[in-house]
Amino acid sequence: MKSFQKLLLVIILAPWASVLPAGEAQWATWDFDDEAIAYRVDGAGPPVVQIHGIGAGASSAQTRYQIDALVQTGYRVYSIDLTGWGRSIGPQRRFTGANYVDMLGAFLTEVVVEPAALVAHSLGGTYAIAVAADYPEQVTALVLNAPVGAESFTTEPGSANEALWERVVSGKAGQTAYAALGSRLSIRSFCRSSLYVDPSFCDTETINDYLQYTRNPDSIYAAASFLTSNLGLDVRDDFADIQSPVLLIWGVENAFTPPREGEAFLALNASANLIQISPGGALVNDEAQVRFDELMIGHLRLNHPVD
Repeated sequence: MKSFQKLLLVIILAPWASVLPAGEAQWATWDFDDEAIAYRVDGAGPPVVQIHGIGAGASSAQTRYQIDALVQTGYRVYSIDLTGWGRSIGPQRRFTGANYVDMLGAFLTEVVVEPAALVAHSLGGTYAIAVAADYPEQVTALVLNAPVGAESFTTEPGSANEALWERVVSGKAGQTAYAALGSRLSIRSFCRSSLYVDPSFCDTETINDYLQYTRNPDSIYAAASFLTSNLGLDVRDDFADIQSPVLLIWGVENAFTPPREGEAFLALNASANLIQISPGGALVNDEAQVRFDELMIGHLRLNHPVD
């Protein structure tokens, strides 16, 4: 149990932020491979697609902090719940990083249509890099909050990972461990000690919003895919060849993805720009929101301008 718990806690990059009521945003559902994908749209103007990180309880709530700044600048903002997460929980299957790249590419071409900028976090940033490489005509610029795939999470899944996923989701031990890790006590302890530099960000509302997704029994399928290393993606070649202008933003105190991974990305592509923020942890886009928004908007105005 302890090793299972440690694995999940080390890789959780959950938003743990309140989800705005549906009435405060234009929520829609898009069908991709017979799976209902939820997304919201705010504002009007050139499109910006926000992609959340991956981890138990993850959803587009993780990127809600940037919506106001983007809309006020004149952008149309798409915030998507990747399949298996947030409002898109439901499919009872194994997920892979390649699945998410395919889904995001289709979302850009079928829903957004116009060329868009991508603002993405953690593994969501990894998938954004792959999408920009696969769909260069659809991606104008990227703002990436501590992506992985240069040093960590570069191993892509094989049959052993699939078999391990099967054991986790079908076995009592795996389900029991996942339930324990989703308890209020575990969430509070981890959030206050690890996600933020300032533990005051982990208030009751934040913890309750995380619980609403982990208490959905179907949330185990995507979370187990993460746990069993089915979501890794090697994007080193993609990043080296990427044509879209890239801004990397890192919280200096990010314990999950230390700034050295940002340096590894720069070594692959010197045209990218890396800016570190301190204090700032895994969710620096929340904890240092003003500075993050300033950097994000500056990069987008230059590379994805508003008419």
